[in-house]
Amino acid sequence: MKIFTFFIIVLIVFASGFVLSKYWYSDKSLSEVVEEIKGAVSKGKEKETQKTAEEEMLEVEETSPSVVLESKEDVAEALRAAFMQKYNKTATEVTIDVSKLDGNHAAGGVRFGPETVGGGWFLAAKKDGFWKIVADGNGVVLCTLVEPYDFPVDMVPECFDEATQTMVTF
Repeated sequence: MKIFTFFIIVLIVFASGFVLSKYWYSDKSLSEVVEEIKGAVSKGKEKETQKTAEEEMLEVEETSPSVVLESKEDVAEALRAAFMQKYNKTATEVTIDVSKLDGNHAAGGVRFGPETVGGGWFLAAKKDGFWKIVADGNGVVLCTLVEPYDFPVDMVPECFDEATQTMVTF
């Protein structure tokens, strides 16, 4: 408690010194200096409010499925992080190539390790503002994994139905 009290006292002394130094070295009265400081603080709060409004507009636009706001590079970075977490890899071990990006859906290739190492494919979807790896590997796409995400036909032209043991073409 003593440290906290000491800290508060130092903070008050520092703030008072700041105000008095602005008064001492200017031609303004003390009340004018205080008003100037208050104005600067309120301008800072207005900027914070404006930034928050801009961020809210971006969030609304990102939820629109018909507008692509992200570049392939941005999506690749988000998916790199998802693959790093899923497979316990470092950033230098994961290479992502987004070959198709359509609204909230992405498809491409993933490689773990150097360029000479082969890789696999992935399908990803943006859900609740975050990119999720829906399916990845080297084999067929399972219908049970992709159907809930309504991928475009050019990304998933067919999938394997485990229940009927058949390929389903869209």
